[in-house]
Amino acid sequence: MSSRIAGGCTLVLLGTGAVVALSAIAPGAGILTLWGVGFGALWWAVSRPVRDTANPAPPPVPEGAEEEKPQFRIVPDPNHPTRHLVEWNTERETES
Repeated sequence: MSSRIAGGCTLVLLGTGAVVALSAIAPGAGILTLWGVGFGALWWAVSRPVRDTANPAPPPVPEGAEEEKPQFRIVPDPNHPTRHLVEWNTERETES
């Protein structure tokens, strides 16, 4: 476990203990503190910037290259209405 995760767990435990203690002493203050922490966490999550992601599309096939045949395909089972079967491609090209 990394030290960052351990530190986060420790902070959550200490915060929970503080809210429980505050709720035992003054229930109204404990509830307000819990709402404040929840609002702060929500505000922090919403205000974080969203990272730009790379293009998820696969790269184009190079010129002159043939597309590979799939290794298998899934077809409906004729004997059962909700099952499917896997058909394996047994035609493997061997290099000469």
